[in-house]
Amino acid sequence: MSKEAGQTDGHPRRDLILELIKIAIPLVTLVFGYYIWTNQTDIKARVDSNQEALKTQLAFQSALREEFYKRRLSRYEDACRELAATEAALNNAGGTIDNEIQALDVIAKFDQLNKSNTLYWSSGLQNGLDQFWALGVEKLKDRKWDDQDVNDRISREIAELHEQMKNDLNVADLATLMKQTK
Repeated sequence: MSKEAGQTDGHPRRDLILELIKIAIPLVTLVFGYYIWTNQTDIKARVDSNQEALKTQLAFQSALREEFYKRRLSRYEDACRELAATEAALNNAGGTIDNEIQALDVIAKFDQLNKSNTLYWSSGLQNGLDQFWALGVEKLKDRKWDDQDVNDRISREIAELHEQMKNDLNVADLATLMKQTK
C-alpha cells in the first residue's frame, strides 16, 4: 500500500506527537519572542533613563565648572588688585609711621584674601602668594625699606604671580573645559 501525502504511517501516538509539535513550535516561538520583546523594551527604557540621568549630570557639571571658573576669575582679579595695593603700600612704608601702619593693614588684608580663597588658587599660585606675603612681612618686620634685594625679590614674585594667574586662566584651558562639558 502506498501512503498518500500528509498521511502518517498509522501510529496514532506518533501522529499526535507530530501534531502537538506543529502546534507547540509556533506557540513557543510566540512566547519566546514576547519574552525577548519585553526584555528589549525594559533594557531600552533603562538605557533611556540612564542616558537622561547622564545628560542631567553633565549639564550640572558644566554649570558647576562654569560657575567655578567665573568665581576663580573674580578671585584672581581681586588678587591682582591686592598685589598692586600691597606693593604700593610696601614701597611707601619707609616714609612715616602712618605708612608703616597702612602697609601692615594692607599685608594683613592680603593675607586674609589669600587664606579665604584657597579653593580657587592653583597650587602654584598658592605657593607664590604665600611667598609674596612672606617677603612683605620680612620687609616690614626687618624694616628693610631700601633693601634692593628684597625689593627685587618682591618685584620678581609679583611678575611670577601674574604669569601664574595668566597660565591658570589660559583661554586654551577654557576651551578644553567647554569641550569637556558638551
